[in-house]
Amino acid sequence: MPKLEQALPIVLEKLWAILKKSIGGFLGITGFLLSLILVPIYLFFLLNEKPRIQQRWKEYLPLRASPFRDEVAEALSEINRYVTAYFRGQLLVCLVDGILIGVALTIFGLNFAPVIGAMVVVLTMIPYIGIIICWVPAVLIAAFQWGDWTHPIVVTLIFIVIQNLEGIFYAPRIVGNYVGLHPMTVIVSIFAWGLIIGGIIGPLLAVPLTATLKVLLARYVWGGRLREQTIGKTDTDLAVQEPEIATHP
Repeated sequence: MPKLEQALPIVLEKLWAILKKSIGGFLGITGFLLSLILVPIYLFFLLNEKPRIQQRWKEYLPLRASPFRDEVAEALSEINRYVTAYFRGQLLVCLVDGILIGVALTIFGLNFAPVIGAMVVVLTMIPYIGIIICWVPAVLIAAFQWGDWTHPIVVTLIFIVIQNLEGIFYAPRIVGNYVGLHPMTVIVSIFAWGLIIGGIIGPLLAVPLTATLKVLLARYVWGGRLREQTIGKTDTDLAVQEPEIATHP
């Protein structure tokens, strides 16, 4: 126990240094703490005001009234539906994360396990950093509660196992079902956009960007080809039918 008490200040100092380094380059400590409050509020209003946002797209477009403006507004509305669906799916993933971690830590006997689970539900909307913020107090509680290194390691393993289950198993399925993308497409898009954009932003925007590409391709590439094929088929049918009509008096 004395060794643990001597080591804890060093561990806390290192954890704080890692946390400051990871957050500092992204938003800064003050901005990050503000984001913890603003992100849930922003998501609430985004999901709550979805119908009004979709109805008023045209008012925010700096374009004259024209068929082109109508087309842009329609495309943006479709993209907005995908993005909103993505955040709804992500909220459900966070809820599942919080329940699994809270239940696992409760079974393990950790004090304040339900509080840690609630923190996971709220903070894991922020990729990577949110789960770290939830993991640090859980490990510290385990260290003070049992006074050894074994229990904090088990708590860490619980976080790692559930995070891997999320990334491989239920998150791609939940988000994919909400957005209309295959689970494998979700997994590949996260890896691909993570490599293209990098950092935290890549995985965070992976599904919305992929859904946006799907909308644009469906409307202006695949949809255009289908229209061309339909027009070509109609012209061919008319050409075949015209001689038949001409032969009958």
